Amino acid sequence: MKIPNNRVERFIAEPDPGIAAILLYGPDQGLVREYADQLTVKVIGAKDDPFRLVVLTTEEATAEPGRLADEAVSLSLTGGRRAIRLRGAGDAVAGALERAVERSTGDALIIVEGGDLPPRSALRKFCESSGKAAAIPCYLPDAAGMAAYARRQLRDAGLAVDDDAVALLAERLVGDHALAKREIEKLIVFMGQNSRVATSDVEACVGDAAQQTLDALALAVADRSPADADRALRRLLGEGVAPVRLLRAVQRHFVRLHLAAARVAAGNAVDSVMGSLRVFFKEQPRFRRHLDAWTDAALIAAIERLNAAEAECKRTGAPAMLLAGRAVMEIAAARRPAR
Repeated sequence: MKIPNNRVERFIAEPDPGIAAILLYGPDQGLVREYADQLTVKVIGAKDDPFRLVVLTTEEATAEPGRLADEAVSLSLTGGRRAIRLRGAGDAVAGALERAVERSTGDALIIVEGGDLPPRSALRKFCESSGKAAAIPCYLPDAAGMAAYARRQLRDAGLAVDDDAVALLAERLVGDHALAKREIEKLIVFMGQNSRVATSDVEACVGDAAQQTLDALALAVADRSPADADRALRRLLGEGVAPVRLLRAVQRHFVRLHLAAARVAAGNAVDSVMGSLRVFFKEQPRFRRHLDAWTDAALIAAIERLNAAEAECKRTGAPAMLLAGRAVMEIAAARRPAR
């Protein structure tokens, strides 16, 4: 079954006992992990229990086709239900999951952590149509969604929040659920005995670290520096930044370069063009170097490669982080063409 958005929170808190498998998928991998953690705790009472939790990768599940089904019917040595977390799942495990659901006796819940699966995905189709499986999409929150999430987290911690403060919080955290969760938890600790969050508290406690790293990634790619790009990429993926978000950050820089190059070619001064595009003054020397280093054809090729990678993330069953990382590193490693 497909769980509608207005029922997701309630379903995660109280999953249907008749459901043998729950697929969590979408571009917001931070939310996928958070929901998976919540479901795990709901089933076994903790995030980790060596006797009641099994964690499998897609490679392990496909290497032994019957293992997932065997795990689904195995009993815990200490009693109670078991949780099986299948990570990095795509269509390659659809058949194994279907067999596991068919054999399930209700003693285990299979929590499937998928990528940004397209509508025609076999894994997604099975979970949406089966009476013993459920599919929950995890989309990147907009500002309103992030504001609601922040209010809910703060309220659960016993804190009230000013409207201006929650608006600033949403602005700094939108589009990155994993980062938002960590930053809000940090804010809660920061508040101490104070019971109301003000704008000054958000400004003092919640940085925009992810955006700074995204900017660093885009600049490293345009520098044609694979080593720097790899460091920024690893940090972003490690923090749970959505692959689509990092693709768009790099794409945004290349689109600005292409626009600037067109204006310069039309006879406008470089300084004037950078001013009209609001290039930060400390970044202007680097931006100018990028304009000199990238031909119009190379900029277009980079933008098209990033567009294609985003489409692949949404359309294929392959892990989005691998698709995004490959595209970014290919551009960073590209040789400078002769003019």
